[in-house]
Amino acid sequence: MRMVLIYFGFVISLIISFNSSTFQPQTRVNDGYKHYSGTLDTNMLITFDLLSQNGTITGYYYYGFPVPGDEGFFQYGKTMAVVGNIEGERFEIREKINPQSRFVGIFQDNGNMTGKWMRQTYQQEVKFELEENYNHGSIKLKSMHHYDYHYVEQNNITNKNMPKAEIDISFLVPENKNNQVADTINFYISQFASDTTIPFTTYDKLMKEMANSFFNSYQTTTEGIPNIELLSSFNWQKKYTSEVLYNDNYLLSLRLEKYAYTGGAHGVGIQNNLVFDLKKNQRILLNDLFYEGFEPRLNALIDKKLRKLNDLNSDENLQKAGFLIEEIGFTNNFFLNNDGIVFYYNVYEIAPYASGPLEIAVPYYELRGILKDQGPISWIQ
Repeated sequence: MRMVLIYFGFVISLIISFNSSTFQPQTRVNDGYKHYSGTLDTNMLITFDLLSQNGTITGYYYYGFPVPGDEGFFQYGKTMAVVGNIEGERFEIREKINPQSRFVGIFQDNGNMTGKWMRQTYQQEVKFELEENYNHGSIKLKSMHHYDYHYVEQNNITNKNMPKAEIDISFLVPENKNNQVADTINFYISQFASDTTIPFTTYDKLMKEMANSFFNSYQTTTEGIPNIELLSSFNWQKKYTSEVLYNDNYLLSLRLEKYAYTGGAHGVGIQNNLVFDLKKNQRILLNDLFYEGFEPRLNALIDKKLRKLNDLNSDENLQKAGFLIEEIGFTNNFFLNNDGIVFYYNVYEIAPYASGPLEIAVPYYELRGILKDQGPISWIQ
Protein backbone atom coordinates (compact mmCIF):
# COMPACT_ATOMS: atom_id res chain seq x y z
CA MET A 1 0.00 0.00 0.00
CA ARG A 2 1.33 3.43 -0.88
CA MET A 3 0.97 6.08 1.81
CA VAL A 4 0.30 9.51 0.32
CA LEU A 5 -1.22 12.71 1.61
CA ILE A 6 -2.80 15.65 -0.15
CA TYR A 7 -0.89 18.36 1.64
CA PHE A 8 0.25 21.86 0.76
CA GLY A 9 2.75 22.84 3.38
CA PHE A 10 5.47 21.87 5.75
CA VAL A 11 4.55 21.45 9.39
CA ILE A 12 6.58 21.95 12.49
CA SER A 13 5.08 21.73 15.96
CA LEU A 14 7.01 23.47 18.71
CA ILE A 15 6.23 23.07 22.39
CA ILE A 16 8.07 25.24 24.86
CA SER A 17 7.55 24.56 28.54
CA PHE A 18 9.73 26.09 31.22
CA ASN A 19 10.19 24.64 34.70
CA SER A 20 10.17 26.77 37.82
CA SER A 21 13.55 28.13 38.85
CA THR A 22 12.46 28.92 42.39
CA PHE A 23 11.04 26.94 45.25
CA GLN A 24 7.89 29.05 45.40
CA PRO A 25 4.53 27.48 44.54
CA GLN A 26 3.37 28.89 41.22
CA THR A 27 1.00 28.34 38.33
CA ARG A 28 1.67 29.85 34.95
CA VAL A 29 0.60 29.69 31.31
CA ASN A 30 3.26 29.43 28.58
CA ASP A 31 1.78 30.08 25.16
CA GLY A 32 4.58 28.15 23.49
CA TYR A 33 3.00 25.53 21.23
CA LYS A 34 3.08 26.54 17.55
CA HIS A 35 2.25 24.88 14.25
CA TYR A 36 4.38 25.94 11.29
CA SER A 37 4.03 25.17 7.57
CA GLY A 38 6.40 25.66 4.67
CA THR A 39 8.78 23.79 2.41
CA LEU A 40 12.27 22.35 2.41
CA ASP A 41 14.13 23.46 -0.72
CA THR A 42 11.34 24.19 -3.23
CA ASN A 43 9.26 21.02 -3.31
CA MET A 44 9.90 18.80 -0.26
CA LEU A 45 7.65 18.83 2.80
CA ILE A 46 8.75 18.08 6.34
CA THR A 47 6.99 17.77 9.71
CA PHE A 48 8.34 18.31 13.22
CA ASP A 49 6.79 17.76 16.66
CA LEU A 50 9.15 19.23 19.24
CA LEU A 51 9.24 19.76 22.98
CA SER A 52 11.60 22.45 24.27
CA GLN A 53 12.44 22.71 27.97
CA ASN A 54 15.08 25.06 29.31
CA GLY A 55 16.65 25.34 25.88
CA THR A 56 16.73 21.58 25.18
CA ILE A 57 14.66 20.13 22.34
CA THR A 58 13.31 16.61 21.89
CA GLY A 59 10.78 15.34 19.41
CA TYR A 60 10.18 13.72 16.04
CA TYR A 61 10.13 14.61 12.37
CA TYR A 62 9.33 13.12 8.99
CA TYR A 63 9.67 14.39 5.44
CA GLY A 64 7.62 14.13 2.25
CA PHE A 65 8.52 14.34 -1.41
CA PRO A 66 6.35 14.61 -4.55
CA VAL A 67 5.09 11.41 -6.14
CA PRO A 68 6.10 11.47 -9.83
CA GLY A 69 3.06 11.81 -12.05
CA ASP A 70 0.67 12.54 -9.15
CA GLU A 71 0.49 16.30 -8.75
CA GLY A 72 -0.28 17.35 -5.17
CA PHE A 73 0.51 13.93 -3.68
CA PHE A 74 3.50 13.24 -1.45
CA GLN A 75 5.23 10.09 -0.29
CA TYR A 76 6.36 10.29 3.33
CA GLY A 77 9.43 8.80 4.97
CA LYS A 78 9.82 7.21 8.38
CA THR A 79 9.33 9.28 11.52
CA MET A 80 12.70 10.05 13.14
CA ALA A 81 13.54 11.06 16.72
CA VAL A 82 15.39 14.35 17.10
CA VAL A 83 17.21 16.29 19.82
CA GLY A 84 18.49 19.84 19.83
CA ASN A 85 18.79 23.17 21.56
CA ILE A 86 17.64 26.79 21.47
CA GLU A 87 19.93 29.68 22.36
CA GLY A 88 18.42 33.12 22.02
CA GLU A 89 16.91 33.39 18.56
CA ARG A 90 18.96 30.49 17.19
CA PHE A 91 18.10 26.79 17.15
CA GLU A 92 19.73 23.53 16.07
CA ILE A 93 17.82 20.27 15.69
CA ARG A 94 19.58 16.94 15.03
CA GLU A 95 18.49 13.42 14.22
CA LYS A 96 19.03 11.21 17.25
CA ILE A 97 20.54 8.27 15.34
CA ASN A 98 22.37 10.44 12.80
CA PRO A 99 23.49 13.73 14.40
CA GLN A 100 25.07 14.88 11.13
CA SER A 101 21.56 15.44 9.79
CA ARG A 102 20.82 18.90 11.22
CA PHE A 103 18.35 21.75 10.92
CA VAL A 104 20.01 25.03 11.88
CA GLY A 105 18.33 28.42 11.82
CA ILE A 106 16.82 31.41 13.59
CA PHE A 107 13.45 32.67 14.75
CA GLN A 108 12.53 35.80 12.77
CA ASP A 109 10.93 38.87 14.36
CA ASN A 110 7.58 37.93 12.79
CA GLY A 111 7.73 34.46 14.35
CA ASN A 112 8.74 32.64 11.18
CA MET A 113 11.57 30.11 11.22
CA THR A 114 14.29 30.12 8.58
CA GLY A 115 17.49 28.15 8.19
CA LYS A 116 19.34 25.37 6.44
CA TRP A 117 19.21 21.59 6.53
CA MET A 118 22.50 19.70 6.30
CA ARG A 119 22.62 15.95 5.74
CA GLN A 120 26.37 15.63 6.17
CA THR A 121 28.90 18.16 7.43
CA TYR A 122 30.38 18.99 4.01
CA GLN A 123 27.40 18.39 1.74
CA GLN A 124 25.23 21.06 0.14
CA GLU A 125 22.97 23.02 2.49
CA VAL A 126 19.24 23.21 1.71
CA LYS A 127 17.14 26.20 2.78
CA PHE A 128 13.80 26.06 4.56
CA GLU A 129 11.25 28.72 5.55
CA LEU A 130 8.31 28.21 7.89
CA GLU A 131 5.34 30.27 9.03
CA GLU A 132 2.72 29.58 11.67
CA ASN A 133 -0.75 28.51 10.51
CA TYR A 134 -3.58 26.20 11.54
CA ASN A 135 -5.21 25.61 8.16
CA HIS A 136 -4.86 21.87 7.76
CA GLY A 137 -6.84 20.37 10.61
CA SER A 138 -4.58 21.15 13.56
CA ILE A 139 -5.50 22.63 16.93
CA LYS A 140 -3.90 25.42 18.93
CA LEU A 141 -2.60 24.35 22.32
CA LYS A 142 -1.07 26.18 25.25
CA SER A 143 1.08 25.03 28.16
CA MET A 144 -0.21 25.07 31.75
CA HIS A 145 2.32 24.59 34.53
CA HIS A 146 2.22 24.22 38.30
CA TYR A 147 5.12 23.51 40.67
CA ASP A 148 4.97 23.17 44.46
CA TYR A 149 6.76 21.45 47.33
CA HIS A 150 6.10 20.52 50.94
CA TYR A 151 8.65 19.74 53.68
CA VAL A 152 7.97 17.14 56.35
CA GLU A 153 6.25 18.64 59.39
CA GLN A 154 6.73 17.21 62.86
CA ASN A 155 5.17 18.85 65.89
CA ASN A 156 4.16 21.71 63.58
CA ILE A 157 7.85 22.38 62.88
CA THR A 158 9.57 22.11 59.51
CA ASN A 159 12.91 23.16 58.04
CA LYS A 160 14.93 22.70 54.87
CA ASN A 161 16.91 19.83 56.38
CA MET A 162 13.78 17.70 56.33
CA PRO A 163 12.81 15.50 53.37
CA LYS A 164 10.25 17.04 51.06
CA ALA A 165 7.63 16.14 48.50
CA GLU A 166 7.73 17.90 45.12
CA ILE A 167 5.11 18.00 42.42
CA ASP A 168 5.66 19.36 38.91
CA ILE A 169 2.74 19.47 36.46
CA SER A 170 2.87 20.49 32.80
CA PHE A 171 -0.12 20.03 30.51
CA LEU A 172 -0.68 20.99 26.89
CA VAL A 173 -4.31 22.01 26.65
CA PRO A 174 -6.62 23.55 24.02
CA GLU A 175 -6.11 27.29 23.68
CA ASN A 176 -9.79 27.81 22.86
CA LYS A 177 -11.64 26.38 25.84
CA ASN A 178 -15.15 27.21 24.67
CA ASN A 179 -15.87 24.39 22.24
CA GLN A 180 -16.77 20.72 22.24
CA VAL A 181 -13.37 19.37 21.21
CA ALA A 182 -11.73 21.28 24.07
CA ASP A 183 -14.26 19.79 26.49
CA THR A 184 -13.44 16.30 25.24
CA ILE A 185 -9.67 16.75 25.50
CA ASN A 186 -9.92 18.39 28.92
CA PHE A 187 -12.07 15.54 30.22
CA TYR A 188 -9.52 12.87 29.30
CA ILE A 189 -6.54 14.87 30.56
CA SER A 190 -8.19 15.48 33.93
CA GLN A 191 -9.31 11.85 34.13
CA PHE A 192 -5.73 10.65 33.65
CA ALA A 193 -4.08 13.23 35.87
CA SER A 194 -6.25 13.63 38.93
CA ASP A 195 -6.16 11.39 41.98
CA THR A 196 -9.30 13.08 43.25
CA THR A 197 -12.96 12.76 42.25
CA ILE A 198 -13.48 16.50 41.90
CA PRO A 199 -15.07 17.33 38.50
CA PHE A 200 -12.94 19.35 36.08
CA THR A 201 -13.62 23.08 36.02
CA THR A 202 -10.30 24.83 35.31
CA TYR A 203 -6.71 23.65 35.05
CA ASP A 204 -5.63 26.01 37.83
CA LYS A 205 -8.10 24.36 40.19
CA LEU A 206 -7.30 20.85 38.94
CA MET A 207 -3.54 21.24 39.43
CA LYS A 208 -3.91 22.75 42.90
CA GLU A 209 -6.21 19.90 43.94
CA MET A 210 -3.67 17.39 42.60
CA ALA A 211 -0.91 19.04 44.63
CA ASN A 212 -3.01 19.20 47.80
CA SER A 213 -3.98 15.53 47.50
CA PHE A 214 -0.32 14.55 47.08
CA PHE A 215 0.84 16.63 50.05
CA ASN A 216 -1.96 15.36 52.30
CA SER A 217 -0.90 11.78 51.55
CA TYR A 218 2.73 12.70 52.19
CA GLN A 219 1.99 14.34 55.52
CA THR A 220 -0.10 11.39 56.70
CA THR A 221 2.61 8.89 55.73
CA THR A 222 5.52 10.77 57.33
CA GLU A 223 3.84 11.86 60.54
CA GLY A 224 5.63 10.65 63.67
CA ILE A 225 8.53 8.84 61.98
CA PRO A 226 11.68 9.28 64.14
CA ASN A 227 14.89 10.63 62.58
CA ILE A 228 13.11 11.09 59.27
CA GLU A 229 15.63 13.72 58.22
CA LEU A 230 18.13 10.87 57.73
CA LEU A 231 15.87 8.91 55.37
CA SER A 232 16.24 9.93 51.73
CA SER A 233 13.46 7.55 50.70
CA PHE A 234 11.00 10.17 51.98
CA ASN A 235 12.03 12.66 49.31
CA TRP A 236 8.92 12.02 47.27
CA GLN A 237 8.43 13.20 43.70
CA LYS A 238 5.51 13.40 41.34
CA LYS A 239 5.68 14.71 37.80
CA TYR A 240 3.13 15.06 35.00
CA THR A 241 4.05 15.89 31.42
CA SER A 242 2.41 15.85 28.00
CA GLU A 243 3.60 16.06 24.41
CA VAL A 244 2.11 16.20 20.94
CA LEU A 245 2.88 13.20 18.74
CA TYR A 246 0.71 14.27 15.80
CA ASN A 247 -1.45 17.32 15.13
CA ASP A 248 -2.68 17.42 11.54
CA ASN A 249 -5.39 16.14 9.19
CA TYR A 250 -7.97 16.73 11.97
CA LEU A 251 -6.20 14.26 14.26
CA LEU A 252 -4.44 14.96 17.53
CA SER A 253 -2.24 12.32 19.16
CA LEU A 254 -1.42 13.39 22.69
CA ARG A 255 0.88 11.55 25.10
CA LEU A 256 0.35 11.98 28.84
CA GLU A 257 2.91 10.74 31.35
CA LYS A 258 3.06 10.65 35.13
CA TYR A 259 6.01 9.61 37.24
CA ALA A 260 5.92 8.99 40.97
CA TYR A 261 8.56 8.15 43.55
CA THR A 262 7.08 7.44 46.98
CA GLY A 263 9.91 5.46 48.53
CA GLY A 264 11.44 2.14 47.61
CA ALA A 265 14.10 1.20 45.09
CA HIS A 266 12.79 3.30 42.22
CA GLY A 267 9.92 5.36 40.94
CA VAL A 268 7.41 4.26 38.33
CA GLY A 269 6.27 6.08 35.22
CA ILE A 270 3.02 5.51 33.36
CA GLN A 271 2.15 6.77 29.89
CA ASN A 272 -1.27 7.07 28.36
CA ASN A 273 -1.74 7.91 24.70
CA LEU A 274 -4.89 9.61 23.48
CA VAL A 275 -6.02 10.18 19.88
CA PHE A 276 -8.75 12.70 19.09
CA ASP A 277 -10.89 13.20 16.00
CA LEU A 278 -10.99 16.99 15.64
CA LYS A 279 -13.90 16.81 13.20
CA LYS A 280 -16.19 14.67 15.32
CA ASN A 281 -14.89 16.10 18.62
CA GLN A 282 -14.33 12.70 20.18
CA ARG A 283 -11.62 10.30 21.26
CA ILE A 284 -10.67 7.71 18.65
CA LEU A 285 -10.79 4.05 19.69
CA LEU A 286 -9.68 0.99 17.75
CA ASN A 287 -13.25 0.24 16.67
CA ASP A 288 -13.25 3.60 14.90
CA LEU A 289 -10.20 2.60 12.86
CA PHE A 290 -10.82 -1.06 12.03
CA TYR A 291 -13.54 -3.18 10.52
CA GLU A 292 -15.42 -5.63 12.74
CA GLY A 293 -13.43 -8.79 13.41
CA PHE A 294 -10.02 -7.10 13.22
CA GLU A 295 -8.71 -8.62 16.46
CA PRO A 296 -7.09 -11.91 15.32
CA ARG A 297 -5.10 -10.34 12.50
CA LEU A 298 -3.98 -7.36 14.57
CA ASN A 299 -2.89 -9.63 17.41
CA ALA A 300 -0.90 -11.77 14.97
CA LEU A 301 0.88 -8.69 13.59
CA ILE A 302 1.77 -7.49 17.08
CA ASP A 303 3.00 -10.93 18.14
CA LYS A 304 5.20 -11.16 15.05
CA LYS A 305 6.75 -7.75 15.70
CA LEU A 306 7.32 -8.48 19.40
CA ARG A 307 9.20 -11.65 18.49
CA LYS A 308 11.26 -9.86 15.85
CA LEU A 309 12.24 -7.14 18.33
CA ASN A 310 13.44 -9.80 20.79
CA ASP A 311 14.94 -12.32 18.33
CA LEU A 312 12.37 -14.97 19.24
CA ASN A 313 11.11 -17.76 17.01
CA SER A 314 7.39 -18.02 16.32
CA ASP A 315 7.02 -21.05 18.62
CA GLU A 316 9.12 -19.82 21.57
CA ASN A 317 7.35 -19.42 24.90
CA LEU A 318 7.11 -15.75 25.87
CA GLN A 319 7.20 -16.39 29.61
CA LYS A 320 10.36 -18.47 29.31
CA ALA A 321 11.83 -15.57 27.34
CA GLY A 322 11.25 -13.26 30.33
CA PHE A 323 7.82 -11.81 29.64
CA LEU A 324 4.97 -11.78 32.14
CA ILE A 325 2.43 -13.05 29.61
CA GLU A 326 1.85 -16.22 27.63
CA GLU A 327 0.67 -14.34 24.57
CA ILE A 328 0.47 -10.71 23.53
CA GLY A 329 -2.53 -8.87 22.16
CA PHE A 330 -3.35 -5.33 21.15
CA THR A 331 -3.82 -2.61 23.74
CA ASN A 332 -6.12 0.40 23.72
CA ASN A 333 -3.11 2.48 24.76
CA PHE A 334 -2.01 3.55 21.27
CA PHE A 335 -1.20 6.61 19.18
CA LEU A 336 -1.11 7.52 15.51
CA ASN A 337 1.78 9.12 13.69
CA ASN A 338 2.62 9.52 10.04
CA ASP A 339 3.97 5.95 9.79
CA GLY A 340 1.20 3.92 11.36
CA ILE A 341 -0.32 2.89 14.68
CA VAL A 342 1.97 2.49 17.70
CA PHE A 343 0.83 0.32 20.62
CA TYR A 344 2.32 1.18 24.01
CA TYR A 345 2.79 -1.22 26.94
CA ASN A 346 3.74 0.27 30.31
CA VAL A 347 6.21 -1.32 32.72
CA TYR A 348 4.88 -4.44 34.44
CA GLU A 349 2.13 -4.74 31.84
CA ILE A 350 3.81 -7.46 29.76
CA ALA A 351 7.40 -7.43 31.06
CA PRO A 352 9.28 -6.78 34.34
CA TYR A 353 10.49 -3.33 35.38
CA ALA A 354 14.04 -3.94 34.16
CA SER A 355 12.75 -4.43 30.62
CA GLY A 356 11.12 -1.01 30.60
CA PRO A 357 8.06 0.00 28.60
CA LEU A 358 7.55 -1.35 25.10
CA GLU A 359 6.34 0.24 21.85
CA ILE A 360 5.21 -1.87 18.91
CA ALA A 361 4.67 0.05 15.68
CA VAL A 362 2.49 -1.36 12.90
CA PRO A 363 2.78 0.51 9.58
CA TYR A 364 -0.45 1.45 7.84
CA TYR A 365 0.39 -0.64 4.77
CA GLU A 366 0.46 -3.81 6.90
CA LEU A 367 -3.08 -3.08 8.06
CA ARG A 368 -4.61 -3.26 4.59
CA GLY A 369 -7.89 -5.15 4.69
CA ILE A 370 -8.79 -4.40 8.31
CA LEU A 371 -8.30 -0.61 8.28
CA LYS A 372 -11.53 1.23 7.43
CA ASP A 373 -11.53 2.98 4.06
CA GLN A 374 -13.78 5.76 5.38
CA GLY A 375 -12.44 6.01 8.92
CA PRO A 376 -10.64 8.89 10.66
CA ILE A 377 -7.42 8.12 8.78
CA SER A 378 -8.95 7.68 5.32
CA TRP A 379 -6.35 10.14 4.00
CA ILE A 380 -3.99 7.15 4.01
CA GLN A 381 -4.28 5.63 0.52
